Amino acid sequence: MYSLIENQLTDVMDRDELDQQKNLSKQWDALVENAFVVRDQLHDEQAEFKMQLILNIEKLVVDVHEFKKDFDTKGPKQPNLSPGEALNKLKDFKEQFSVLDRKYHQYRNGENLFGLPN
Repeated sequence: MYSLIENQLTDVMDRDELDQQKNLSKQWDALVENAFVVRDQLHDEQAEFKMQLILNIEKLVVDVHEFKKDFDTKGPKQPNLSPGEALNKLKDFKEQFSVLDRKYHQYRNGENLFGLPN
């Protein structure tokens, strides 16, 4: 568009506008080049991110099994616990559960991002 105006209507565009157009063109080219560099970098790192996600998911599965076992054996359902002790244990397990739940949702989003089965 600018080249048409520049060639046909030379008196319409002043020198500042021409300089801004050339500067904008250079900045656009630099932005496009940077986008390609970042794309290539992410492509190279994708396999590493995917492998780390798979390892994190495997660890989460183990952590959830441990949490369930601990909740059943050391949780608020233990016999002979006072209500205060049971409440404290329940709060502790609730905090642990919220951490595991947050990780679950993060990793599930990662699975969706990489197209892995959930």
